[in-house]
Amino acid sequence: EEITVDSLLSKLHARIDNHNKRSVPARMALLDDARNSSSTLDTTLSSAVVGPQAAMQITFTSNIRASTPEERASVPTDDPSRPRGLHVRPETYDTILSIIGELKQKPDRQCRVLDFQ
Repeated sequence: EEITVDSLLSKLHARIDNHNKRSVPARMALLDDARNSSSTLDTTLSSAVVGPQAAMQITFTSNIRASTPEERASVPTDDPSRPRGLHVRPETYDTILSIIGELKQKPDRQCRVLDFQ
């Protein structure tokens, strides 16, 4: 078999599709379990509200809201030359941006991560 860019791309797409076919049922089961959970309380590891520490603690049942300007300004940065903000995968960018936009338009609104589908 000749190795070409097209053949590599085709095999990569086939592997990704196969992975998605296997992982979707497990992902849906996790979402269903979170939806049906009687507990909606999060057990957090720290008191972080914004920043990397807070982001690492988000689960399906976490309540999220738009941060205040004061909260955003309070996030320490290790490297001042690094841009601040959320770093996300390109395939999730549009969805995340629309969720953030919706939360910023309604600052009093809180939603569970699970509710964004």
